[in-house]
Amino acid sequence: MKIIIILSFLPVFIFAQPISINLAGYNIELGMDEEDVYELLGSKLRLDVDENDNLFISDNSSNIAIGIIHFKNNRVSKIVKSWGTGHNNNVGNVFKTLWNVFRQFGEETKLLKAMPKETYSPSNAEYSLQFYINEYRYVEIKIFHSVFIYEVLTEPEI
Repeated sequence: MKIIIILSFLPVFIFAQPISINLAGYNIELGMDEEDVYELLGSKLRLDVDENDNLFISDNSSNIAIGIIHFKNNRVSKIVKSWGTGHNNNVGNVFKTLWNVFRQFGEETKLLKAMPKETYSPSNAEYSLQFYINEYRYVEIKIFHSVFIYEVLTEPEI
């Protein structure tokens, strides 16, 4: 009987893991209602909204960027977590941050794929590497004058 109960909850645990990300101690989930996000983070963190209704989150005291939340149909569709390396770029700190990012997924994590990405703007080109952990999550490393490490949780592209 115990085995049946455990096996019935196993898919819930497996599915629940990839759809949330921790931003400044608060778990944000894909599909979460926009109002719930504002209620959860509004009084504790600095929230700024751009013209596309993307929510930029930073610490009230130091203005350090924590992440960005993208909404689609008033629901969370993408979460970008900044691992805070842009202002602290010595080699040791960058490596330690990368180690911590990948370590959180477990020592036996296998990547789905690694992909180089190139984006262009009128002022410059940006290069990054994306390491896909699963269909929902990837780690992006951008190097352009500084090193930026982002953990991205997004709805799978259909």
